[in-house]
Amino acid sequence: MPLTNRQKTKDLIEKFGCHLFLPTDSPNLNPIEHWWHKIKSILRPRPAKPRKPSSTP
Repeated sequence: MPLTNRQKTKDLIEKFGCHLFLPTDSPNLNPIEHWWHKIKSILRPRPAKPRKPSSTP
């Protein structure tokens, strides 16, 4: 959300005597952040499995 819209929203909420206590980048204000976390955890590269040492005859 652009800064001007956030400020307008904050001003409107405070006009009615309410106050916001959440940080501006709070995932609670943007539920899609929960989905991005899930997607990133799936796409994040997995560490390679250790190989067994090859036995040489």
